[in-house]
Amino acid sequence: LSKNDNLHKIKVYVKNEADSIVLGGLTDHRGRMAFRLPRNRVFSVHITRAGFVEKKILIDTKVPAGDEKIASFTFDIDIFPMVKGLDVSILNKPISKVNFRPYTKEFVYDATYTHKINGDLKKMYRDYFAIEKAANDSISKSKSPKKKNPHLKSSGKY
Repeated sequence: LSKNDNLHKIKVYVKNEADSIVLGGLTDHRGRMAFRLPRNRVFSVHITRAGFVEKKILIDTKVPAGDEKIASFTFDIDIFPMVKGLDVSILNKPISKVNFRPYTKEFVYDATYTHKINGDLKKMYRDYFAIEKAANDSISKSKSPKKKNPHLKSSGKY
């Protein structure tokens, strides 16, 4: 959502490996939500709102023995309104994956996966902005008075 949009009440839900919802809720007035996930499992976090696309990230909470005190990972996800004609099938996949990096002892984005999916996401966003621009141009043209072009000639054949 853009900074001007209302960020509260964005739906967030978490699914486990069996594709069952294990927790969910709505974001606060700042568009935030905090939750804890059990260790040594894989979860998908889904973010959506009525009339908007759904995005998800995959979080692998597997942590080596001795590193269990590692507790947090913060992320931001932008969602946008559904647009007629826009292929969002890429969003059936997670837009990112998060896992534990033992040598830095932190949860991080999987850079290989992110790089792989970013090309497809960029294409979807280019298409989104092109469709949005065409719709805005169409609205602008319909609101402005039509002017006759003095260079056009009517011949009866078109």
